[in-house]
Amino acid sequence: MQKTNKQEYISGVKKFASIFTNAAKLAEVEIGDLKKTGDTTYNFNGEYGIENEAWIGYKYILDNLKINKSCTGTNYSECTPRYKDLDGNDVNDWGSPYLHYILSDGMTLLLTASSYPLGDQWLVDINGKKGPNVICKDAFPFWFYGDKFDYLNNYNINDIGEDCFSYILKYNNMDYLDE
Repeated sequence: MQKTNKQEYISGVKKFASIFTNAAKLAEVEIGDLKKTGDTTYNFNGEYGIENEAWIGYKYILDNLKINKSCTGTNYSECTPRYKDLDGNDVNDWGSPYLHYILSDGMTLLLTASSYPLGDQWLVDINGKKGPNVICKDAFPFWFYGDKFDYLNNYNINDIGEDCFSYILKYNNMDYLDE
């Protein structure tokens, strides 16, 4: 991957981290400490594409993001492409039942909305539907635990891209692609 592309993706991850963190901070102003809302649920009734109850933090975080389009159910392909892993294999885990959103800056955000807070996996695609649509190149899975981004594998990138988002935030590079 060209150095220019890497810098664009690194900048995109940092920009998104800032946007998302600010949305979470605004959510905390509205409902209090997100970590303490634990099992508190909200009945979405279709709002943001969530059909039933899910963690209340989702509502307030999503309320504070600039979402241009929501794609759920069978229309998720309108928002997001199919992804490949770093070895070129199709990654089918990011289709339905995940929730897909196009943000105002063109980034795509996916999340696993469930009633289990503070541990569901999210994914941000820095350049939306434009290629290469490869996990850990332009699409980055991440975990957000109430008030911070976290990692699972001590910043070791595994076959499904866990920790590449946090790796970039910690090391300010994508050197894992050079290994």
